[in-house]
Amino acid sequence: MPDSDNAFYKMDFGIYYQDREKDNTRRFASACNVYCGYSFDIPDELLTVFTAENYFAGVPNQWLTYNPEAFFDYANSDAAAQQIADATGLSFDDVRATLDATNISNPQASADSYVVGEELLSVYTQFYFQTEISDLPLDINFGFRYTETDTSVDGTVQQVQDLEPIPNDPSDLNVVYATDVGTPINEKNSYSSLLPNVNVKLQLTDDLYLRYAYSETLTRPMMDDLVPVFNVTVSRPGNLQAQAGNTELQPYLASSWDVSLEWYYDDTSYFSAAAFNKEVEDFISSSTEEESLFLDSGEYVFSVLRPRNGETLNVEGLELAWLHTLENGFGIQANATIVNSDAEFSLPGLGNSQNITLFYEKDAFQARVALNNRETFMQEAVSSLGGTEPLFTETYTQVDMSVSYDVNETVTVFFEGINITEEELTRRGRLSEHFVQQVNDGARYAVGVRANF
Repeated sequence: MPDSDNAFYKMDFGIYYQDREKDNTRRFASACNVYCGYSFDIPDELLTVFTAENYFAGVPNQWLTYNPEAFFDYANSDAAAQQIADATGLSFDDVRATLDATNISNPQASADSYVVGEELLSVYTQFYFQTEISDLPLDINFGFRYTETDTSVDGTVQQVQDLEPIPNDPSDLNVVYATDVGTPINEKNSYSSLLPNVNVKLQLTDDLYLRYAYSETLTRPMMDDLVPVFNVTVSRPGNLQAQAGNTELQPYLASSWDVSLEWYYDDTSYFSAAAFNKEVEDFISSSTEEESLFLDSGEYVFSVLRPRNGETLNVEGLELAWLHTLENGFGIQANATIVNSDAEFSLPGLGNSQNITLFYEKDAFQARVALNNRETFMQEAVSSLGGTEPLFTETYTQVDMSVSYDVNETVTVFFEGINITEEELTRRGRLSEHFVQQVNDGARYAVGVRANF
């Protein structure tokens, strides 16, 4: 604690370094000159029956699955070669030689393999002060973080060279790539930022506190979003579509403030209300825009889905929280969040929510039941389930419960139930009538023992 003549009493500082990379190499094997057009038996043990528990009523819940490595091992075996020889009338030696000439035992790397690297160096410092304003205790801490980031993207990408008509099929075009092995790509990017923060707590009375916080944060692009790929998904004239990464993505910066009033009306009970605002620059989201490709036969306009940096937007909202406990161990905890944005479009993940928990905690026994409700929100700006429309998750309410008993200071036995009312998750498109997906994970229960040493 500081003395009356010196409000400053502590400083923190540190250095953080991280070097990571993500690589993706897809391999493909081609043995169509051996297997295409012929049917043959495979050992029963290569296929297994998968049964989905707690599946939708009235819908088949079993299907066959297999291990790809075991399947390809068999496809390269003498037993499989003999079946092809019997089916085609060729000799076993000829089939075996043809099979050995394929790359089924040594799949080749695809032309869209890549390695994304990220090197991060950060230094930070934080200063702590305690003083008074008109005899009201005041705590302040402020500091900053300086960060430098270097990214690199190496790999190969299949560059589209041309689109050619398909004889007798004017409804589609054939995609011609510049090379079969892909074109090498190497992209580098560097950026640095100075990110301040400040936290202030003013004690108005013995049980009433006013808090204010301001911070700037940096969110880097997901490494998956930086991949150098351009995949043509639809090649129909007048409806050309593609999906791509974006090696030029920049991080987005968020400047946030919030102010809260907290009333601790009992030792283990309180009520708080907080208003918050967040301004986001260069927010990253996936969107579809028209892009021109100048190919050998002319200019073609594609609708390209890729992650992009957007414009500045604001998010504001209100948070309410309440905790009330009784001397007999029972209690209730509730909170609600109301959010709004000035963005011209919905923001992924942005939506109102409410949560309420009833609990009992006394001596070594604990029990609680929680109801969590999340109102309709956009899950993806462009649905990963297909198409170019957004994906929304409908209002969803889930009930969870848990019971535990502390056997001693180190051992606890527990029972947990997740989604005990077996609620289903429903997703839709832009319109409420556009049903897209329903997910039924059912209820999940767990019984166990925890030990701390």
